[in-house]
Amino acid sequence: MNLEQYTGGAVATNGYLLEDGGTTLLIDAPEGIFEWLEQKDLYPDHLLLTHQHFDHVEDASRFNCPIHAFAPFSRELTLDEQARAWGLPVSVGEFEVTGVLEGKRELTLGQFKFDLLHVPGHSPDSVVYSLPAHGLALSGDTIFNHGSGRTDLPGGDGPTLFDGIRTKLLTLPDETRLYPGHGPHTTPAAERARFPLA
Repeated sequence: MNLEQYTGGAVATNGYLLEDGGTTLLIDAPEGIFEWLEQKDLYPDHLLLTHQHFDHVEDASRFNCPIHAFAPFSRELTLDEQARAWGLPVSVGEFEVTGVLEGKRELTLGQFKFDLLHVPGHSPDSVVYSLPAHGLALSGDTIFNHGSGRTDLPGGDGPTLFDGIRTKLLTLPDETRLYPGHGPHTTPAAERARFPLA
């Protein structure tokens, strides 16, 4: 499997390109990732969204492929109006979520077999895409290297997020690579001291 990272947009958001066995997947769609892929002459077979906050979906409407997310498209989830009120030059085009993941625990796309971990608290629709066979998980804004996602935005809740981190992410194998929506990757072993299990 090949994994490449793109970082772009107003708040330096990570998107990830996964390729294996002829299947190409994109995890999140920050601003500029469409052009980045176009320059490579790559077009994903599927787009998977960790959540719908504006910085993760700004290019989503530009892709002509199935889009998977925990919930259908929601302007309330994107927070783009709030972002513009903060002075950020944000524009989120409406897109259709053709694969709604709420209630599902697994997702298989070509060679990729994901465990789906719903970890709300940063956003109500946050989902982590875990690939046990590859020892990695795409964690969005749930957990970061040396921290966790914000809980002060609409729909956020600190205790819910921290409980989800402890019970669903830090229980993954110690050396699982957690690829977040911002910053460098980390592991459950590295983050466990910040979120004690007991």
